[in-house]
Amino acid sequence: MEIALQTRGDYASVLRAARWAEERGLTAFAVPDHYLGSSSDVKAPAWDHLVHLAGLARETSTIHLVDLVSPVTFRHPAVHAKMAATIHDMAGGRFTFGLGTGWMAEEHSLFGFAFPSQRERFELLEEQFGYLRALSRGEGFVGKHYQLEEFTSAPRFEVPLLTGGTGPDRTPALAGRYCDELNLFPRAPDDLAQRIEVCRGAARSAGRDPAEIRLSFTAVPIAGIDNATYQTALAAAAEESDRTPEVLEERLTARGVPFGIPDRIQTRLAELAALGITRLYLQAGTTDPSELEAKIRPFLPFLPRRGEKRRSREGAFSRDRKLLGEGDPVGGVESREVVRLDAEVGDSQQLAVDNQVAEDVTVLGELAGRAEPGTINLDRH
Repeated sequence: MEIALQTRGDYASVLRAARWAEERGLTAFAVPDHYLGSSSDVKAPAWDHLVHLAGLARETSTIHLVDLVSPVTFRHPAVHAKMAATIHDMAGGRFTFGLGTGWMAEEHSLFGFAFPSQRERFELLEEQFGYLRALSRGEGFVGKHYQLEEFTSAPRFEVPLLTGGTGPDRTPALAGRYCDELNLFPRAPDDLAQRIEVCRGAARSAGRDPAEIRLSFTAVPIAGIDNATYQTALAAAAEESDRTPEVLEERLTARGVPFGIPDRIQTRLAELAALGITRLYLQAGTTDPSELEAKIRPFLPFLPRRGEKRRSREGAFSRDRKLLGEGDPVGGVESREVVRLDAEVGDSQQLAVDNQVAEDVTVLGELAGRAEPGTINLDRH
């Protein structure tokens, strides 16, 4: 299983966390794209993490960099395309660009961004993906919201794309048609399997090979290297979420989250792998290396072994091999916030489902928010 870290903070903190992740052999390092550090606290600091990713592109060498994710409402697709292509070039092909519908209404109202209905944001999202695909092929694009003339862009847009969401239909289908990665949020295994099949079905209908789409999973690490350290972490997480340890464990189990001691984590990872999930993003809620070591260490034994062949579409460029050297490199939730993917409340049945999901996700967000303010975000993507 590929293990990745998601976090956020000021650039010095993010760089420190990224270098820690690279040194420890993690596969990828992700940051969210928000203009507020918290929807409930406007004083929580927030930076432009796409700019941070450009810096990380030059100050790391092997770890893959991921935007998880940018709201479609923030920028025109041409701006997204140029920024993503530039970061991808600066990183030597180590960058994945994520797009979602956006969910934090407060950052839109305070900064003056339009925040249309969920249905219209999904229109924008699909059109941006269509625009980016057309740009990559030198084709034109005409949509309701965006237009592109037919021409060959230089450099070519060759950046892997990611999306994710809590809904059962629209997001998985968009991933199947346009993306290189679908990021899934904790829920019952049967629900995950249904979303994965929607993605794969959409890929087949679009003439794509479903096996080429990475499936990833996002979780907050509640774990320990032995039972004593795990029970300490669980007790702290339960107190933070105002639940008993027993209730919290039940919720984590029901949502398929890897937690506990390494043996238990291994069982959960095997269940995810059986669904086709190959990457786990851990939202540790901190950028401090000592805290990261405590939170992530129980997951490190399950990283791909050095030299082991990994399926990696974005690592296939010859330029990557040149920059990364011979052989395959081995490889958050913001304060009081959740990393929620773009909830598909445009799907009628999803409104009722999200009421329960929001409660469970909020628990995870609260758990990850114990570290410094404005760190990670289990963002609705």
